[in-house]
Amino acid sequence: MRLLLLALTLALPLHAAPTPLPVVAVSSTGQRNAGFLVSAEADGLVISNAPQGGNSLKLLYSNIAELNVEEPKGWSPALARLNAGNYAEAETAFSTFADDYAAIVPWKDGYGSLARLYHFRALKGLGKFAELATAMDRQLAKPLVLGDLSKTHFNDLRGWAILAKADLQALQSYLNEFIDTSASKQWSLQPPFKKDLPARFVASLAYLRGHLHEKQQRPELALLDYSTAMTCNNGSDHTVFAMACLAALKITAAKATAQPTDELLRKAANSLAITYRDLAAQGKLPAEFAPFAPLPEPPTAPAPAKK
Repeated sequence: MRLLLLALTLALPLHAAPTPLPVVAVSSTGQRNAGFLVSAEADGLVISNAPQGGNSLKLLYSNIAELNVEEPKGWSPALARLNAGNYAEAETAFSTFADDYAAIVPWKDGYGSLARLYHFRALKGLGKFAELATAMDRQLAKPLVLGDLSKTHFNDLRGWAILAKADLQALQSYLNEFIDTSASKQWSLQPPFKKDLPARFVASLAYLRGHLHEKQQRPELALLDYSTAMTCNNGSDHTVFAMACLAALKITAAKATAQPTDELLRKAANSLAITYRDLAAQGKLPAEFAPFAPLPEPPTAPAPAKK
């Protein structure tokens, strides 16, 4: 009996095939087309009259005046988890969505492309940069089709995938795409990033450039960029904030250790150690930095009054 149950279990699919999404598309001539979204192509959507397939027609994007596609079940809760920083659950959910709706990736900013983009974002949030690089490379065979806002997120993710590959030349080329070449360099130690970029993206770029400076033995410039990464968007990207804070702490602690009489360095290391411990690491600090953030002495009990 146990062998039979095991055989039946193994025979069952691990994940049921998704039902094509209900869709209503109104053409530019006013014709209403209702059915199920089967797939997407570079020039249009393929709609079937039945969820299991059947008669289908392709509507060109250029001929669609109005489009209403039903949201996949569980999509909104998964997106809420992603935006709230619950990356582990979001990664699982959007990985499944991306596989389920791979056939509609060519639909611009549709559920196929967005699901994979959100999957990438969750991987970044988890710090799984090697997995992100692998997933993005795999997607090259079927590129995501994204609008301007989504492209900004995608461009951010490209940098973290390059970071995982430890290709400094590719990282420099990537960063050069977002440097403001028109800005005056007279009062800047290094060129600023383009002004129209969202603060969250600039924070990522600053961390990545700081990392590049570190690898090129320019710790002072690295510290400037790590500071920008921590403060540019008020630390709202927790992953970037934590990584930048720890990187800055490592550099500053090494300097303070090498120059034990430098009070400013000691105070800077103390500030970074406390910030990292309390805001990024849930109260835990690597042992090597413990001397820079000593815990306060417990209050002593008052001496008993003399009679």
